[in-house]
Amino acid sequence: MERTLNRRLLRDLKANFGRYLALFLMIVLGVYLVVGIVGASELVIIGTENMKKVNKAEDGEFSVFAPLSDETVGRLTADGTYIEKLFSTDLVGEDNSTVRVFAARKDIDLIVLDSGRVPEGAREAVFEKNYAKAHSLAVGDSFNVSGRTYTVCGLGSVPDYDQVLKTFASPAVDVDTFGVMFVSEEEYAGIRADLSEKVETYTYAYRLGDTTDDDLKDALSKSENVVLLSFTTYADNLRIEGAAGDVIMDKRVGLVAGIIVLILFAYVISVFVLHQIEREQSVIGALYALGVKKRQLMAHYIVLPTAVALLAGVAGTALGFSPLGIGVMKQSTYDYFSIPEYEMVYPAYLVVYGIVIPPVICALVNLLTINKKLSRTALSLLRNEQSASNYRRVNLKIKNFSVLFAVRQLIREMRSSVTLVLGMVITLMVIVLGVNTYVLCSRVRDYNTEDTKYNYMYLYKFPDSEVPAGGEGTFVETLGIDCEGYMLDVTVIGIDRNKGSRYFDAVPETGKSRAVINRSMVERFGYDVGDKIVLTDSAADMDYCFTATDISEYRVGFTIFMDIVSMRELFGKNDGYINAVYSDEKLAIDEARLYSVTTKEEIKHSSAVFLTMMVPMTVTLISAGIVIFCVVMFLMLAVMIDRSTMGISLIKIFGYRPGEIRSLYLNGNLLVIAVGGLLTIPLAKGIIDKLYPSFIANVACSMDLAYPWYYYLGIYGCILLVYLAVNRILVSKINRITPAEILKDRE
Repeated sequence: MERTLNRRLLRDLKANFGRYLALFLMIVLGVYLVVGIVGASELVIIGTENMKKVNKAEDGEFSVFAPLSDETVGRLTADGTYIEKLFSTDLVGEDNSTVRVFAARKDIDLIVLDSGRVPEGAREAVFEKNYAKAHSLAVGDSFNVSGRTYTVCGLGSVPDYDQVLKTFASPAVDVDTFGVMFVSEEEYAGIRADLSEKVETYTYAYRLGDTTDDDLKDALSKSENVVLLSFTTYADNLRIEGAAGDVIMDKRVGLVAGIIVLILFAYVISVFVLHQIEREQSVIGALYALGVKKRQLMAHYIVLPTAVALLAGVAGTALGFSPLGIGVMKQSTYDYFSIPEYEMVYPAYLVVYGIVIPPVICALVNLLTINKKLSRTALSLLRNEQSASNYRRVNLKIKNFSVLFAVRQLIREMRSSVTLVLGMVITLMVIVLGVNTYVLCSRVRDYNTEDTKYNYMYLYKFPDSEVPAGGEGTFVETLGIDCEGYMLDVTVIGIDRNKGSRYFDAVPETGKSRAVINRSMVERFGYDVGDKIVLTDSAADMDYCFTATDISEYRVGFTIFMDIVSMRELFGKNDGYINAVYSDEKLAIDEARLYSVTTKEEIKHSSAVFLTMMVPMTVTLISAGIVIFCVVMFLMLAVMIDRSTMGISLIKIFGYRPGEIRSLYLNGNLLVIAVGGLLTIPLAKGIIDKLYPSFIANVACSMDLAYPWYYYLGIYGCILLVYLAVNRILVSKINRITPAEILKDRE
């Protein structure tokens, strides 16, 4: 008997090939979506962690006003700490870009080459890979830097410039205007000798011995003749692990999409199998009568869908780990960040998710779904008896027969209609996830551009008390705020409350604990006027508590505004102290006094970068979501038509024309889709909006996820278009139903 049952598997596959193919495609796309997004994130996260041992990444770095003496270095390294010079000089490339020149490292932050070799002789240089790509440089080419022509001997990256920012205050990476290069020690000494007027930055990297970052910082601060300009730990360095930190958002989005997809798998498979059992009740009854056991039938009905799920899982996993999956999803990270070509990783949980989970879910859902159905008596199954609860007795006072029949059909298929609507919610969540990502990134781009009223911002390395003519002097500090375990930067800007500001709409009140908060903090944390806000100075290990007195519409990052006099008192600065100047025109400020210069064009460019980086994930989510939505709608509506096969066959005997049959059996579905769309779009949007803040917990930005009205209209229109396309397929399915079907079902 088992051999007979096994022969039925091939016939079942052939008879329902279209349905099994749709199920196969849905699982393939779902697994591909999750493995591609999460796998690309894990590639960068795991690769960065593994590469630390290869490139000997620093534990931190510090900059000083003048080089350390040998005696000071000896005292700082007595506990086993290793310190290496990372001195640098900024030169000008032949295309007017800034090129930061280093001597090749020996023991810390080593160069990882993609091609070529390390510099050995004079006028040889290794260039950072993305800068080289932007300036069309390859190994063997020549490039002029401040009048000195160098041969490109290698291309690569270093861990302390994972994110190639000119300064920590730079708004974003811009390889068109800034890059780094490495030369031999002898060549670097020659540069300093020939270009002595150029400012040199004295930075040291360290790897800790038997001590801590705080102890090393204290030792430096207490050293005689040492003026410490900056001290940055590995964790606080924006240039380090920028890529790994950025893809955390992608990983979270992918994991949530994975949960949604798993729910979808279980849902569709349950409907799929339940319908198959209902359709074959008489066959099952006959098999029972012939002595087939329940466990044999359960195994029989589980085998084929589980095998399809297994094959689909394998195909989806392979596609996700292929160049079309991880290869596509990782590219934007490699284009923006300077990271080596990491080896492919195959996280065990992703492999299990893609290959094991789909068939396991299929088997479990089958067991739970068909157990009750197969518990009926052989006689009941042979007669193909339907549960009375499937047919609702409703008194409808409708005279038009076609309308009355369509309404009756809709009521009869209420369970299937509800199931279809639930499927729409789940699939729309994937689509909304992608649309939300696009909306957020585009809003951040627009707000950052619109709210930046100044053309230049000068951040001082050595603060001043005189404001250059045409500039607006401010006092800027950076504190932190906890966001779901991440410490995000909050910029504190002190402005003159009496004169007001040309560039910010805030009017702060006097007081060391009173501040105006910006709109981004309101959207992200739900703050309002009168609320207490606690910010942290990690370097000084101190918390500050502020009372929100007003809300500024400024949306660039997280920002609060204080009265500059009160802010000086709070942070212990002298009267007249300023460290930042904003202006409309370029100011004549000595470059040696400045830490950074940021222009509006740079902010505009950097704001657009993040939208570009998220395009692959956004397109993947929306595209895969739409295809999955089409598959789910086809499967659900096909089930509803299959359940009505006998009725359609009967009315064909009565002489109803194809157009009349379509109106009787398909018009009700249109009503379900039309009304269901109006309900499911806002529901899916609300669910994803609640979850979305956790996806970007590591990003300091506004949280405006509202859709313009035409977005909702577009999504609703797409739902109707998908239905119309599926409806055309269902029409051909109805046309294939013959009057003989009702005769086959007679007792």
